[in-house]
Amino acid sequence: RAFTIVDRHVVLQQRREGVAYKVWDASFVLSDYMEKNSNVHWKDARVIELGAGPALPSITAALLGADTIATDLGEVLELTSFNLKSNIDEQHHKARVEPLHWGSDVSALGPPFDVILGSELVYEQAPAHLLLEAILALSGPTTRLLMSYKKRYVSQEDFFVELGKHFDIEIVPRNKLHRDFCRSHSNIFIIQASRKQPSCSA
Repeated sequence: RAFTIVDRHVVLQQRREGVAYKVWDASFVLSDYMEKNSNVHWKDARVIELGAGPALPSITAALLGADTIATDLGEVLELTSFNLKSNIDEQHHKARVEPLHWGSDVSALGPPFDVILGSELVYEQAPAHLLLEAILALSGPTTRLLMSYKKRYVSQEDFFVELGKHFDIEIVPRNKLHRDFCRSHSNIFIIQASRKQPSCSA
């Protein structure tokens, strides 16, 4: 699939087999929002994408000037790495690929990050409790979380209820989404969140 990101022609390889190998619409909507509507200062921000797959949000972050790590597992990383190398000029942009198993030690990645990205991470077979554990381990008091998804499962709402115990969550207004997905029938959402701050004692 081909996209125009930050005035660059980006071509991504994907595969038919397996959900992790596809560029989902929610990933495109997130990338478009990152470029056009988010208020994140991307230049030199430290960014990590979870479950990157074809890595469109990671590529977008790198092209916007962020120091980006795209993470996934196993054979998916081959596709992630190929797409990064095909679309990122290493002399002018910072992006690399790292394996990450949710729930494992993340200290080698150097948390906390300024921004955590995720697209279509919550589905029926996904270990949501480990995803939450990874997000908490990678974040700090000032971390911003940007996640996109198409509403499909009850488990998605259960995950965001648990996430809301640790993060203040805001649903991005539909008029901020790409024009092809701003209608309610698209059922695609973006949430942005920041860590809850300790309340001041009396």
